[in-house]
Amino acid sequence: EAKIYLKFKGVNSLPAKVLVGGPKLISIILSPQKLQMSMKDKLVLSTEGYFSDSSRKDITSLVTWKLTNPRIIKIEKGKIFPLKFGETKVYAEYLGIKSLPANIRIIFTVDWLIYMIIKGVFFLFLGIVAMFIVLYVFTEKKKNNLKNSLDKNAGEFNAQVYEPFRSL
Repeated sequence: EAKIYLKFKGVNSLPAKVLVGGPKLISIILSPQKLQMSMKDKLVLSTEGYFSDSSRKDITSLVTWKLTNPRIIKIEKGKIFPLKFGETKVYAEYLGIKSLPANIRIIFTVDWLIYMIIKGVFFLFLGIVAMFIVLYVFTEKKKNNLKNSLDKNAGEFNAQVYEPFRSL
């Protein structure tokens, strides 16, 4: 910052402030402007800043993201992560300057449905395997308890085995 005076015939003018600095951000361009993606996709948004000296610079890492419907997508460092089907608008904002919106639409696709079915069947299979392992361990423990009981006293073992049937 500097103060500049004009002196003419011994008379000083009022000071004028001059601020020297880098180029000033004029606008932000967000791309792509329209985007259609499935739930399985992971895509990236980018922003370019246009400055007062006619220069352009990628400012994607500097902007904050604003969404009209934050339940549809999540954005981290420009990467879009779909959360559910629908449509939302995305804005990039930096130094008080806001971009025009990008329209993001999350659509239903058959490949996503197939992926989800395969994923569901896989987890169902893992659950069934886990259940069988637990049942196997449980029955082996019971079998060992009965075997130990038989080895200790065969008469008592017979009484334990037939006890539930006496009430019938």
